[in-house]
Amino acid sequence: MPMRTLFMLLAMSLQFTAFGALLYQNIDGVYYLLDEDSRTAAVTCRGYDIDGEDGWMYFQASQLYQGDVVIPSSVSYGGVDYAVTSIGNSAFAGSSGMTSLHIPSSVVSIGYNVVSLCNSLASYSVDSENPSFFSYDGVLYSRSPLALLLSPRGKTGVVTVYDGITELPSSAFQYCSYISSVKIPSSVKSIKDGAFANCTSLAAVALPSGVKSIGNRAFFMCESLSEITIPSSVETIDDNAFYGCASLATVRNCSSLPIVAGESSYGEVALYASEVLPCVSTSVADGSALRVYSSGSGVVVDGGEGLRIHIFGYNGALVHSGLVTGRRLELPLASGVYLVRVGDVSFKIVLGN
Repeated sequence: MPMRTLFMLLAMSLQFTAFGALLYQNIDGVYYLLDEDSRTAAVTCRGYDIDGEDGWMYFQASQLYQGDVVIPSSVSYGGVDYAVTSIGNSAFAGSSGMTSLHIPSSVVSIGYNVVSLCNSLASYSVDSENPSFFSYDGVLYSRSPLALLLSPRGKTGVVTVYDGITELPSSAFQYCSYISSVKIPSSVKSIKDGAFANCTSLAAVALPSGVKSIGNRAFFMCESLSEITIPSSVETIDDNAFYGCASLATVRNCSSLPIVAGESSYGEVALYASEVLPCVSTSVADGSALRVYSSGSGVVVDGGEGLRIHIFGYNGALVHSGLVTGRRLELPLASGVYLVRVGDVSFKIVLGN
């Protein structure tokens, strides 16, 4: 036997015996590292090395994970059962054909870059008995501490963030190119660096009162964003927070920051703005002063002059955005179901049969 071959076999033997007896296996189309000592399994990427690491970038997308991927709670190999307890680093990286991911109750740890370049991934689901993770509106969260972990890049329409989240972490929605609107709860105090970077279809986002900081490149290249209201609670807007938001023509400033149209200060929030409007109440003190109802050919808004109005279709797409001008505003719309938001008040309107 050639010396090189003997050396390679000895090296492989040492890896399987001295370092946790790890076995790299493909079981029912999912790749795992099996630990014979603890009888646990970690989902891993498809790789060339005997431990499964690296190599995934050399495979075509059709050779990686496809469609709806369901991770089982346990797998069997060589007559031994292994509990699937973790998802390793880059486990699904490059799987541009994967559309959803289900995580079982047994998984208690998730590595980094798990779904890198998975641009068709539209939703996460988690077994309700999982003690560490849960999903809400298709987004992945950790239970303790409560935190948003991953939003799928392929998600479309409106995204609702789980109430109780205190910050939107760095790159939380980065490259989510198909989301049109984000509903952020009042519990959020901080929007971290790059949280919405390159969300090119994001047309509407309401920053809740209570947000104190907007990080660097938080809304970087959100080229469909046409307006933003800076709440009175905002204390800092970092550099490039709104860089590349070329459609951001209207800024309403409720903060104490001296934001001026056309200037690049305060994260370029008003660089492209034609006007910076003064702060007005975004709610209606007397509900009877505002009425929204259907007419024969559209939606009628009585009251609320000067407030912002957003109308979303049933699929979450933004169909109208602007100011309520005058005492009565009538907007023609096709038959369907709409969510009409005037200031902070929302109405469900059904047009036609």
